[in-house]
Amino acid sequence: MDDALLQQLRRSQDAELGLRNALDAASIGYWSWVTSESMQWDGHMLRLFGIQRDEVPANMDDFLLLLDHDSQEAAVEAFDAALRENDTLNLPVVAEKTGLELQMQGRPYWLPGTEGQALSGLCMARSGAGASEDAPSHDSTMELANFASVASHDLREPLRMISSYLRLLEERSPDSLDERAQRYINYACDGADRMRRLIEDLLSYARLDSESEPAGPVALTEVLSETMNILSNSIRESKADVTVTFEQSPLVLGDRTSLVRLFQNLIGNAIKFHAKGKSPKVQIGLKDGDEAAAPGFWIISVKDHGIGIDPEHHDLLFSIFQRLHTRDEYEGSGIGLASCRKIVDRLGGRIDFDSKKGKGSTFRVYLKKAKARNC
Repeated sequence: MDDALLQQLRRSQDAELGLRNALDAASIGYWSWVTSESMQWDGHMLRLFGIQRDEVPANMDDFLLLLDHDSQEAAVEAFDAALRENDTLNLPVVAEKTGLELQMQGRPYWLPGTEGQALSGLCMARSGAGASEDAPSHDSTMELANFASVASHDLREPLRMISSYLRLLEERSPDSLDERAQRYINYACDGADRMRRLIEDLLSYARLDSESEPAGPVALTEVLSETMNILSNSIRESKADVTVTFEQSPLVLGDRTSLVRLFQNLIGNAIKFHAKGKSPKVQIGLKDGDEAAAPGFWIISVKDHGIGIDPEHHDLLFSIFQRLHTRDEYEGSGIGLASCRKIVDRLGGRIDFDSKKGKGSTFRVYLKKAKARNC
């Protein structure tokens, strides 16, 4: 059993190397930091910040020197908040040496055997910022999707095996495990499960461009019907009241798979983020953009009466890995709304929202009108 577990760990390390190669091909830097030790940066992080390997920051004070003055205070607050609240880091900064506008994203994690807390994440040039050579190209995006597909397969299997062997150890040797060992096994299995879900979400996000179908006329009611079928268990378990408030079936420009994913995320979020002790209530509406200052578009709204969104989080809501709640409150990877924006942007539409904390949210999707194909 020990040899098999070791083999799975080695496979996991090989797959991690593949993912890091993919990130490098897509001009995305990887970083990690155990707060009691120096930061760890890959080669692309060095290029984004314009430093050499021996200049990698040893602590937060060293890191702040690599940022322009206006970014420093926000960086301290963002890292402190992520560590204090065990929540997502989502930090826009400007590199002092290169002048690049960057987005740093990451998460804290539990690391046994260390005195400090730990975080790891990604860093990339923000859309439209920096030199073109640092912006991901179509080819590099495709390469990222291909690497992600292969590496995710190689990662998911060892993660499953690690969880299985740990549970087997727990079942067959209960008398030899003290309370602390039992707790470590639970931590490891929980971390493996979260990693598996994150890998699946990242793979789905990476494939949005590479595997999308050609856009054409799609019946909106058919998309919503398929979405409801996918969400039927969530609707039933939460006793949600999901209502489509229109009867017509307009044609929108898009591909069915992407549109189902779009509304699955939006309606799924509306169901998930409801007030404790109350059943979710979701209304799906439709407006003709010709009558609402958006000519040539259909405007589809998803309105809920849930917990709402704090105004301080509005600007970063569609960023990848952006989580507004802890895992204990609501499950999720922080990729869903980023995927929604990516889908809508690719289809030439847009997405916006209104929300008040404690009062619910309304997301609006603007999709181009389409005409039926001639037979």
